[in-house]
Amino acid sequence: ENTNIRIALLSPAPEKAGGFMTLVKGLLDIAVAAAAVRSVSLEVVWPEYWKILLFGRRAYLSGAKREETARLLETERANIVHPSSHLRKAHVESLGKWRMSSSGSKLKHETAAFIGLVDPVFSLSQFMTLLQKAGVSKVRKYAGHGHLLFLSEQEVFSEIFDFCFPPL
Repeated sequence: ENTNIRIALLSPAPEKAGGFMTLVKGLLDIAVAAAAVRSVSLEVVWPEYWKILLFGRRAYLSGAKREETARLLETERANIVHPSSHLRKAHVESLGKWRMSSSGSKLKHETAAFIGLVDPVFSLSQFMTLLQKAGVSKVRKYAGHGHLLFLSEQEVFSEIFDFCFPPL
């Protein structure tokens, strides 16, 4: 067995995709985005919802990160994946039913998690419950960043690389 394997978790999903309240909060965020753009078209609403995902609800509502959000949205607009029926089905049928094994659920390799502290999808409590159950003790928390940490904080990739490939 290779003991040099390291695992990096980037905004990992908790069991059952966070459960019913996570679904409710997500639907409310989508409703807020729809009201802001005065549309129910997914092509119009989804980029607005991304603004909430990037830096959390408080930053979205206050406009605190408006310029950075606009820049990221413009840069990534072509990469925004609108929720197709297949994507929704995958979330409901797979992620929504996922649970860690009750026997031996601790990860066998050194693992670190990288999470945004204002993730509007999964709460810090949900993350920490999952990570404790999995035996993850190294957690890098990014203040002011949300669910799309891979977009809002590019430095996360350097930190993941440094964790996975430490100097010899």
